[in-house]
Amino acid sequence: MLMLLDGKQLLDTAIDWNAADKSLKLVTTAANKKAQTDPNAAPSEGAGNYILSFKVKGAAAVVKGIIFQGAQSAGDAYTILADNAWETYTHTFEGIDATTAMNIRLQANAAGTFYFDDVTFVKEACVGFAITAENDGGGTNAITTPLPCYPTGEAIEFTATASCDKFTFTEWEIDGEASGITDNPYTHTAGAADAIVKALFTANSDSSDTNFDTTAELNEWNGAQHATVTVDNDVLTWEITGVSTKLKYDACSFAPTAWNINALKIGYTNGTNNTRMRFVHPKADGGMAYIDFDDMAVSGDEASGVGEIDFTLLHDAWTGNLSQLELYIRNDDTNAGSTNGTFTINYIEFYYAETAGLADSNLSDENSIHLFPNPVKDILSIKSPSILKKLEVFNVLGQKVMGRENTNSLNVTKLNSGAYILKTMNENGTVSIKKFIKIN
Repeated sequence: MLMLLDGKQLLDTAIDWNAADKSLKLVTTAANKKAQTDPNAAPSEGAGNYILSFKVKGAAAVVKGIIFQGAQSAGDAYTILADNAWETYTHTFEGIDATTAMNIRLQANAAGTFYFDDVTFVKEACVGFAITAENDGGGTNAITTPLPCYPTGEAIEFTATASCDKFTFTEWEIDGEASGITDNPYTHTAGAADAIVKALFTANSDSSDTNFDTTAELNEWNGAQHATVTVDNDVLTWEITGVSTKLKYDACSFAPTAWNINALKIGYTNGTNNTRMRFVHPKADGGMAYIDFDDMAVSGDEASGVGEIDFTLLHDAWTGNLSQLELYIRNDDTNAGSTNGTFTINYIEFYYAETAGLADSNLSDENSIHLFPNPVKDILSIKSPSILKKLEVFNVLGQKVMGRENTNSLNVTKLNSGAYILKTMNENGTVSIKKFIKIN
């Protein structure tokens, strides 16, 4: 039964409840007036074909069911016999979208009094088998004519498209087994069971360049929501002009297995009062994951004017797919908004961060590395006979919590109290491990 109605679209109509037979009473004084559901909502059973059915009686007129989902889609017209007997209307609406809110409309093409009852909107039962398109690696897999299910013997065309020139389509995998079929598009014949047809893509390089540090690469990040972005001389300039601002990347997806990515660092100069960077990426199980960095109060470090953000990606959610990434700048840890100003980025680098295990390290000069003070409250200094190229700090779980390059000191003020492991690498690639204690 339709109970709630949108009055703005019901001029020249009156809606009432007919208590005698518990039906909806629609009185119209002009043609093409209607009753409709409110509020709008997406179909509860997902995408597919839906059957709208209702009983109707009333004045001699034509009635029809209508779906509005971004645009109006009208069903078949039905002429009421006007003999005061209930008549049944049924129409199938094909290709209903699963994500867009919609409403159902009951319309009469003439003035009069009409009664509606037993209004149902249900997904059409699937006749046949579900055939699913999936992909592995950097690309997409699309069915030319997608349907909820396919009868046995139906020909289904799949097209694989590499997301960018970093990937090449290799073959089709059917129900988890490599088929050796390289035709693209590929026509699959539906069998007598559900099936998954997966497009396999191969990275053109085992270690692709995932460091966005050139003009061309930084240009793949676009400004959105009060952001004016320009790139010149291998530097991205982010002009913040409103309370909500972000960068978006959607140029190419990445191959996590081949490239072994689990961390991200960003070199920047902060010319604003904003203190938080928020990184957002898709999760394997749907939705988005959020990682916050709260150490941007100073406009870069004192030596170079350039600071570095170092994120460890969410391993339980991160898929390695770098499409649909977003970077936000906010003025405090509440994510309330952004302060206007100029924020520049020298590089956005995705890489693999090793855990701090002794088996990974060459300890030949460990005894020549000295830390002071230890325990430390704020600034940890590292004394070394050779030039240090990289410093990495890990917690007791082996998770990287900080990283810096070309420096012999670390500001550990933001770290929680407890034990940490410092991993250093000098100009010759020699790695050393030292433990230190952070106190408050």
